[in-house]
Amino acid sequence: MFDRSADKQIEEWLKELGLTISRPPQAKEFFHIVVSPPQGGPSLSIVRINEDSKFYIIVMGIAIHPTHVSALMSLKREERVKFIIDLQLEALKYGVDFVAMPPNQEAPNIIQVSRPLFMDNLTANEFINTLLSVRNAGVSIMLKFTQKFGPYEPQQQTSLKYT
Repeated sequence: MFDRSADKQIEEWLKELGLTISRPPQAKEFFHIVVSPPQGGPSLSIVRINEDSKFYIIVMGIAIHPTHVSALMSLKREERVKFIIDLQLEALKYGVDFVAMPPNQEAPNIIQVSRPLFMDNLTANEFINTLLSVRNAGVSIMLKFTQKFGPYEPQQQTSLKYT
């Protein structure tokens, strides 16, 4: 069994940074918290799958606004594939994994960027640098959509945050 003090240490580091921490009620993982700046902004999840896991996964999910999905689908297939590949290359620059969902679709509805983080001898700096890498990759991908297709027009209030 893995030492739960690592979970508490991570939460302490996040509190010291002034980030808002919550636990999603629907989470099925052994440890799952969502962090975001108190003034709002991108949210990230920090997850430990089960009690014996010796690593965390830092994840940022990006919901693509329907306007941007439509704009992406209106591109020629060649240009659409190039745009998605460019997003994947952007993620690689930050050293994070990139998953487009649903898989094998012409245009994603959600993009997930993540990076695993092993707890052996973990320092605050290593944790924060990994957290920032995931967040910065996600923000960069969001900005690529805005740069290519322009800002989206907010429709009605929703709990999802779109790019």
